[in-house]
Amino acid sequence: MIVPIDPKTVLEFVNAGKTWLAEALARSKRTEAQRGARLLHTTGTLLAALHTLDNALRVTFGELNLFDPSWSATRREQLMSRVNDLANQEYILPVLRQYSTDLKQLLHETPGEQEREIGHQILYEVRGILAALGDSTVTPFRNGAALRDFLAGIRQAKSSQEITGLVEQAESLLQFVERDTIAAADRAFARLKSLILKCHNELPDPGWVASSRLTSA
Repeated sequence: MIVPIDPKTVLEFVNAGKTWLAEALARSKRTEAQRGARLLHTTGTLLAALHTLDNALRVTFGELNLFDPSWSATRREQLMSRVNDLANQEYILPVLRQYSTDLKQLLHETPGEQEREIGHQILYEVRGILAALGDSTVTPFRNGAALRDFLAGIRQAKSSQEITGLVEQAESLLQFVERDTIAAADRAFARLKSLILKCHNELPDPGWVASSRLTSA
């Protein structure tokens, strides 16, 4: 399954992760293995949410690279609607907040030094993105006024200067979720997955892999 672009479908991945975790816990009653399964499930879900957020932002704002002053009012309104929907949806950030809290608690209970170190690296990367996004209710805009100004720009932009300003603003919004940060978390997750499955070979392989998109078999 490819990590979705539609923010709402991140919930499907959350549910699939819970199904895998239930199977993993049923396969082993050992405390250490169950702890490893929970750690793998929590970090995998965080990575899926990060990639979904990145994809949603880049697909939505990336369209501005094609912006042309000849765009019809209808096409402009369609893009405005997508930007507004993305800014006002609350699907991905609640998952990131909840699972980062869960990960912090799990790491307190994890005796393995390597697992803790890698888990803390993933938590650090996730918290960095959450801190950059802040507490705005219209992510990734700082407030409702900034969102309305951006939408007005899409509706009204005609000159090359106005279009360049829109594109530059979109690019600055994408910097909240840097791909270097996600790549670092990907690499950490790959190490953690390898370590946990090697130590607890009775656990089923979830199939999640680290790449430019997180996928499962």
